[in-house]
Amino acid sequence: MVVHALAKSAFSASGKSGLYDRARPSYPIEAIGEIFKLLAGRKHASLIELGPGTGIFTRMLLHPPNEVGLTASGHIGSILAVEPAEGMRQDFERNTHAPQGIELSIKDGSFTEIPAEDSSADAVVIAQAFHWAHPHYDASIKEIARVLRPGGLWCMIWNLEDREAAQWVAKIRDAYEQHEKGTPQYRLAWWKQIYNEPSYSQHFVQSQHFTYRREIPTTVDGVVDRALSKSFITDLSESDQQQVEKNLRKILAEATDKKALDDQGHFAFPYRTDLYVFEKKA
Repeated sequence: MVVHALAKSAFSASGKSGLYDRARPSYPIEAIGEIFKLLAGRKHASLIELGPGTGIFTRMLLHPPNEVGLTASGHIGSILAVEPAEGMRQDFERNTHAPQGIELSIKDGSFTEIPAEDSSADAVVIAQAFHWAHPHYDASIKEIARVLRPGGLWCMIWNLEDREAAQWVAKIRDAYEQHEKGTPQYRLAWWKQIYNEPSYSQHFVQSQHFTYRREIPTTVDGVVDRALSKSFITDLSESDQQQVEKNLRKILAEATDKKALDDQGHFAFPYRTDLYVFEKKA
């Protein structure tokens, strides 16, 4: 099974400890609503989620916010979660539960080895994960196409701290991105190689791109935890992690343009979210 070694080890550790689930943000309500809209007409749809981690995105699909105006029941029939990191699977099973009438399971697997039958899914969804398919894009596309039914949807979504929104956000990102050490990251856009792969043009037609910008309430500790949950930071030595934390706290202490939300230390953290949707050829 082809899985990036750092992703598997670091995310297994942060998943098992609970750090990942505690630190990572949820996703825009509008994005969840868009996915449900695209699934319209596919009653009791069968979904496969690749790289679900601790189930942050899964839980939003199973229990959509009231603002979406929809419930998962009647729209989703089943979700098969496929996660290679054991610690992530453990946390997923602890925290992710389906409403009555929806079948939920989680299995070991990867982008290139999905434990599902041919043409068994109405949609494949991937949240904050597909950049880890590098460099095995063509094999991943083939496998996703294999499990999708004709006309099925392949949805990918990523959150990213919006460095364009505030100077202090750019400084925060600079402080931890210097430790990436060549690991695949969404911001690097390596994943866009999919558009050049033969399997993409063979199996998929139209694509859609939706962008959402929002502000998420957080604290200094929340920002630190978010950085520490990143695989390349989790993989650092304890002393190096402590130095990263020290640098982040200094940046935040000196940031005078943070948007305070109350007198308890909460402030707004700007995020950008991208949703990409592809349709398998009929």
